[in-house]
This record gives sequence, structure tokens and C-alpha cells, in this order.
Amino acid sequence: MLSFLFAIQAIDKNPNILFNVTLGYNIYDNYFTPQMTSEGLLDLLSEGEANVPNYSCGRQRNTVAVLEAFGIDISIQISTMLGTYKIPQISHGFDSQVMSDENPFFYPMLPAEGAHYQGMVMLVLHFRWTLVGLLAPDTENGQQFMRTMTSQLVRNGICPVLSQTFSPVSREAKIEWHLFLSWRKINVFIFGADLSSFSFHSFLRTAEFYNNSINGVYLDENGKLVADLDIGNTVVFPNYSATTVTLGRLERVGSLDFKFMMNQNAIAKMEMLNKPQPPSRCVESCPPGYMKVAQEGKPICCYNCRPCAEGTISTMEDADKCTKCPEDQHPNTYRVHCIPKIKNYLSYKENLGIILTSIALPSCNINIPPPDKKHDPSTIDQEKPEHRNSKLAL
Repeated sequence: MLSFLFAIQAIDKNPNILFNVTLGYNIYDNYFTPQMTSEGLLDLLSEGEANVPNYSCGRQRNTVAVLEAFGIDISIQISTMLGTYKIPQISHGFDSQVMSDENPFFYPMLPAEGAHYQGMVMLVLHFRWTLVGLLAPDTENGQQFMRTMTSQLVRNGICPVLSQTFSPVSREAKIEWHLFLSWRKINVFIFGADLSSFSFHSFLRTAEFYNNSINGVYLDENGKLVADLDIGNTVVFPNYSATTVTLGRLERVGSLDFKFMMNQNAIAKMEMLNKPQPPSRCVESCPPGYMKVAQEGKPICCYNCRPCAEGTISTMEDADKCTKCPEDQHPNTYRVHCIPKIKNYLSYKENLGIILTSIALPSCNINIPPPDKKHDPSTIDQEKPEHRNSKLAL
């Protein structure tokens, strides 16, 4: 709010921006309720003493635009009334395809919601957090956040085991802590709320436009508002002072993809401040040589580790299954890679060869001529020609 007031004052003091024109403003608080929103809009659209639109009496007002910072449900309510009068509605929230299609005078100040969801998932995967909780206001945006984030997290093997919404009207979020106490290993919570930023509205459709106050907010080749996002970590010290360290960045690459970058030096700096990244896992990772086995009745992130079976290996952590070695190979001792089989040949000098030879000897066939026959070499071949080539069979 203060930045808005300072901007109005700076514009009014500079004659080179709006020559002979002075900007004014009215501030309304709707308390996040539809009733108060309607009353504020009626007062804005009425020029008389009573809140009666289209009745000109008394004060005169030239409403140039309406700036609002609400969820999609309140924004739709405002758009329904302002669209009739073709008053531009500048929303300090994410772009909504529904709003852009129904009201040509709707100008979002942030990119389409959902672009930063992918960055959140990448961040969780980078730090290997597989057990997380979700918090969001009980609004249309909050419900959309819950549905989209849950789907993306589960698709990437992350378990959002706790999800809770709270009233945006209340000054204090009433959290059902007994639910969180049942999952004490959760140290990471993803909060779904509108981000604060500033940008241009969509009639600027030429090349890249960057905001002077926040880098990385610009229009793409189609005139759509997009943004590069910083990943920051705020540390509060015992004396209640705080500092924010930029840990990484999510840059847009093309129309659908993003480039995720982490600053390892910044992470090391956080650890030097005794602020290491907390673990948030149900179990420790299964090392190579093991495979994951689901625990009955538990989320997919809670599993046991089982050694690979005989003849199989796994080469990475948290392997879903073990892979069988080729026929000419077998696993090494730790079953993390396959090694060639060694071919062994039987030798009569080894113990196994001696034992097998001893067993085979009693079954040998030895042919000896009868003792009462005259052993004349010339008659042996005639009497027993079949013994000429007798052999020792083992």
C-alpha cells in the first residue's frame, strides 16, 4: 500500500509524466467478504450521495482504473460490475484464463498461476524432501493450489501427507496441530499464497520489457506476462534481525520449460550461519544394491529396503527394482554392478579332480587273455581281434 501511495505522489510531482493531470485515489477495505466488496464498488460507481449507480448528482468522479489484490472469486465479482462500465481492472494477482477471456479490461500484474509450481517441485527434489505439508487459504486460488500441487508432487514421488486450508479473513490461521503431530518427520511446508510483484499491463506487446524494481518480469513473444523467479531463504537471528540469501533462480526457457539453478556457495553460507537445510523424509534412502519395498498402509515415500536377489543388481539410490545380470556375468559382492564370470577347468592335480578320478577307477574295463592260452603274439590277434584297440574308460 505504501509503495502505491508513494508512486502516486511521485507521478503528481513530476510534470513530465502527466502534464496538467493530477491523480487521486480512494481506498476501500472489503475484509475479504463479497458483501463489503459490493458496497465498495457501489460507492465507487455512484456519483451522488447515495450509492446509486448511473445517477449523476453532486460530486463528480472520473475513475480511471481499479486496483485490487484478491483471490479469483473476489476478482470475478469485481469484474462483473466493472465490465459494464469498461473500467480497467488491474489485479495484483496471478493471470487467470477465465478472467482474461470474459473481461477484456482485466489486466493481471503477475504471470499465469502455476508457473512457480514447477519451481517449487524442483526445489523440493533438489533437497531430497519427500515428505511435505500443504497450507493454503480457503479460497478459489487456494483450492486450485491444493489440486495442482498435490498432482505435481505425487507425480514426482513426493508425498503431501498433510493438507489444510484456513480462512483468509481471520488474522490467525487455525492449524489442526494434532494432524501435524502425527507426522513429526515433516519439516517442510509449502504455503500457497499470492506473490507480491509489479509489472506492466498487457497492451505492451513488443519485445522484452523489464521492470526497474524487479528484474526478470517481462512479456514474452505473445505479449503474455512471464517472470523469472528467485529462490530466497530468510534467516531470523536471536536479536530479531533478518537477512535473506538468494539460493537459486528459476529462469524461463521457451514457452513451457524452466531452467532450475542453485547457488551452492549460498547454501554453504547458510550452513556457516548454523542454518542447515532440514531433512524432511519418512525413511532414509535405500543405497545401491537394494530396492524399495512399500510398507502396507503407508504413503509411497515410506518404504523398506530389501537387498537385491541373487543374480540381480541396482546401481542407484531408491531403486524401484533390481536388474538381472547378463548370462556371462554375475553381481559383485555388494550387488551394485555386474562382473564377467571366470571359467574354471578341471585338473587332476586339484582335490576335486583326484576325488572324481578315484570314483571312476573301479568302473574301468580291463581285458586280459586267459592264463591257459599260449601267449603267442601271432595268435592273439587271431583269437581276440576285438581286443586290439581296448581302451581305459574313465
